[in-house]
Amino acid sequence: MVKYPEKREKVLGLNRKKEKWLPVLLVLVLLTGISAFAFRDKVFRINLTDSSVATLRVDGLFCPACPPKVKAALEKIPGVISADVELATERAIVRFDQEKVSPRVFEKTISELGNGGYHGTVLVVRKGTKG
Repeated sequence: MVKYPEKREKVLGLNRKKEKWLPVLLVLVLLTGISAFAFRDKVFRINLTDSSVATLRVDGLFCPACPPKVKAALEKIPGVISADVELATERAIVRFDQEKVSPRVFEKTISELGNGGYHGTVLVVRKGTKG
């Protein structure tokens, strides 16, 4: 047993100074992350009223692996903002910039996918306020 209280504190680590900056830093990091998530629409805003939306019928969608493949191909096209492909309805909804790309490019891209088993047909195009 240690008789001297100084040695006891040193051995057990009781006399260490508590670092007060660590909890403050954690709180700041959490608040920054929460506020960035809460205001992401205002910070990373895309003016969606200026974009057009095309609805396509996609023939050849038979398995759950098909929609992600078609979606990835559509989103690689310059000017496409987002694409959503649904297996159940065999539809693709593509939001795009009408000044950069035409809906006919979507048909061509879908038809060239894989072994040519897919076929895209433009059903409806809603134009944005631009142009």
